[in-house]
Amino acid sequence: MERVASDHGSTKTAVAINWVLRYPAKMQALVGTTRPERIRESASSCDWEMSREEWYEIYLGAGHRLP
Repeated sequence: MERVASDHGSTKTAVAINWVLRYPAKMQALVGTTRPERIRESASSCDWEMSREEWYEIYLGAGHRLP
């Protein structure tokens, strides 16, 4: 996640939300904060598009296996 964040000039929080939003099951991201800076950081996940390769890199890095 750090490399993807660095490549996009973003944060790990934004990468995590971007990943969830690209999940094929069309999941929604819930941001549980009232701090404006954290809300802005979370919203910044929509400022760039994660590639399919990056998505699978994170998926596999979490220990998941492909069928």
